Amino acid sequence: MRSIGVFLGSSTGNHPAYMEVTAALGRELARRGITCIYGGSCTGLMNQLAESVLETGGEIVGVTVQALKTRKSSTRD
Repeated sequence: MRSIGVFLGSSTGNHPAYMEVTAALGRELARRGITCIYGGSCTGLMNQLAESVLETGGEIVGVTVQALKTRKSSTRD
């Protein structure tokens, strides 16, 4: 397996274990050389996944739909 898609929430969840397990998943994917494809958010569990992959030297690809990208950029103005 060269890559895997991971679907996560953009919140941190209701239990600290969610963040811990997400970080562990990111580290393990990076260690195994598996590219992680995720929802592209910089918040919550998705951000935790991306950060843990990158900190371990792995590759992560963020994917989002245009409607969310447009909405996010318009709320920053």
